[in-house]
Amino acid sequence: MRSTSVRYSSVRWALALFAALLAIGDAALAAGSFSVSPVRVDLRAGQTGGSIEVINNGSTEIQLTVERFAWRAGASGDQLEPTADFVASPPLFDLRPGERQVVRILFVRPADPQRQLTYRIALQESPARLPATGLATVLRVTLPVFVTPPRAVPSLQWRRVDSPDGTFLEVENRGDATALLAGIRLEGARDLEGGSGYVLPGQTRRWRAPELGRSIVVALPGGSTETVELQPPR
Repeated sequence: MRSTSVRYSSVRWALALFAALLAIGDAALAAGSFSVSPVRVDLRAGQTGGSIEVINNGSTEIQLTVERFAWRAGASGDQLEPTADFVASPPLFDLRPGERQVVRILFVRPADPQRQLTYRIALQESPARLPATGLATVLRVTLPVFVTPPRAVPSLQWRRVDSPDGTFLEVENRGDATALLAGIRLEGARDLEGGSGYVLPGQTRRWRAPELGRSIVVALPGGSTETVELQPPR
């Protein structure tokens, strides 16, 4: 890979980058009547716990439940499985309008010294507090939780795939840590739809890209971009 300082005027490109940067920063994630900050929990060597803050931005009292999941890459996409590797306290709480609640996360499973552990924590409004009649929306937010050893880093391998079903762009993470993509731009200044998000260790992601050329530009956290020369088609 080689770095490039090319600037793009595309509004979609800028919004995709901004959304990905929020995912790794301390900005709050709003979900209707409540918000959460930070929107990602990163634990390093020696750290066994962290916390998030939930704020009720609405005008009525809400009740929230907290769920814990192991987050893995499956053949058909991301897989979430209930986990007891960490505890979240409190697991259930009420919030009056304007109130704040700190949810503490404490790991009971030791960190892996070689490979990053990946989880998600979900906060959802309890149906018991929703109106008995009429229409209502159950709000649910999931946040990534990472436990990363000192030397774990992502290692992305990009390639073009030609098949009877068409041409695809494929990326495989052969590293020990998750990679975050802010966006992907094809030759001719075309944004690749769905090109932002996480790539877990061992995960392969694929996008249909009929106009794929020999290289792409990948937007990364921090505002940098990299030009990637693709591996030969297979």
